[in-house]
Amino acid sequence: MPNPDQIDFRISKKKEALIFAITAIFFVVSAGIVYVRTMLFEQKSLIVGGVGEFITVSGMAFFGIYMIIMGVELFRMGVVVSVGRRGIFDRRVSTDWISWDKIHNVRVMGIKQRGLIFRLNQNAGSALPVRKIAVNVVRVSGSGAPRELWIEADRLEGGSKALRDAVLHFHGIINDPWER
Repeated sequence: MPNPDQIDFRISKKKEALIFAITAIFFVVSAGIVYVRTMLFEQKSLIVGGVGEFITVSGMAFFGIYMIIMGVELFRMGVVVSVGRRGIFDRRVSTDWISWDKIHNVRVMGIKQRGLIFRLNQNAGSALPVRKIAVNVVRVSGSGAPRELWIEADRLEGGSKALRDAVLHFHGIINDPWER
């Protein structure tokens, strides 16, 4: 039975599996280029230190690492984002709930990758439960206190519209430039 005090979002396994499959295809193509070129055209086809060698080996390394990261994400279980009367809790970004009284307003951002930007009150201070590793999703002021918090919604079940609707239900202050 759903909880009327909060709405929980999980990672969309279909989207994660699709990203994993695309990454695996690019990894196989990069590895295939190295293998086929060295087998068909002897060792001299990929010049040591050449651009072709650099691109294919870099592609194998990049897509191999990203494939491992996506594989871990694919098996992540449980709730990732919760929106409720107490506030919002994104387990990728924060360690606890960020209450609504610390949030000034919410904006929908992004064209290709959509999400919500939570503009924090000036008096929210640096005592917010934000993970240290979440630097890429938190804008800070000159004093080091968080000002804005980005929550990516495309990879969640229901996508950005479902997250937006949940925030609108519990918080009500939202600015969506795409609704105009």
